[in-house]
Amino acid sequence: MFERILKQFRERIRAAQLVVTLHAVEELEDEGLSVLDVEQAILTGRIIRRQKDADTGEWKYLVNGQYAVTRRSCGCRQIEPNR
Repeated sequence: MFERILKQFRERIRAAQLVVTLHAVEELEDEGLSVLDVEQAILTGRIIRRQKDADTGEWKYLVNGQYAVTRRSCGCRQIEPNR
């Protein structure tokens, strides 16, 4: 359903163009995760749902995929595509 968006995410990761905000990095660190974990989840996973941010009105995508070496279990994260 969200193959086009997932492809865009993956292309940005491979081109080192995925932008992660400082706020997002802080949220990840609070959960013991890194940007590498998010990238790995996007590269190995799939988008299972999208949500509209109540404050900004922007779409966020819930990704289910494997984390990087630090974790092997599946997890979900909200990711916003760059404009």
